[in-house]
Amino acid sequence: ALIAMGREELGRMIQDELREISCFPLNEEIPKKKEIISSRTFGKPVYELSLLRESIACYASLACEKLRKQESVCQEVEIFIRTNPFKESVEQYVRVNSVRLDSATCDTRKIIKVAWKLLDEIFINGYEYKKACVKLGRIQDADEHQVSLFGGYDSPEDLAIMRAMDRINSRDGHETLRGNRR
Repeated sequence: ALIAMGREELGRMIQDELREISCFPLNEEIPKKKEIISSRTFGKPVYELSLLRESIACYASLACEKLRKQESVCQEVEIFIRTNPFKESVEQYVRVNSVRLDSATCDTRKIIKVAWKLLDEIFINGYEYKKACVKLGRIQDADEHQVSLFGGYDSPEDLAIMRAMDRINSRDGHETLRGNRR
């Protein structure tokens, strides 16, 4: 189709594309991720559970935003914490903890609550933590997943709250709202 187009018309379309006006449709659909991972290495060692909880909440929030962006839900949450493997003067500690959810979700609040519970189970006071990670697994399309008979699914109100949270985070920065709850 582009070959049959005149130079002027093609030039106008390229100018429009540079102004962020879409003229050339993308034929390739980006495949959805089967796992979403959010992690960081801390700039300085973390000793307190409260600081690790804040990091885990932030990473869970980022992962959930990506999950909703691809219109998916997850049924597995995994967290990972570790000390600095390159610092031989400190005792090393690495732990992973995960859980399979009864009902798939994309609700940041639910994921953070689960991630904090997992963290509480593996955190040991006195270590110099250097990295934390949240991984969402068993990802399915939001409109095709099976709902649990025992509840726990995302209600229309939950989804509306998540859409509003995503809009605010998109406008004001991704760490504006995280959905932390204790």
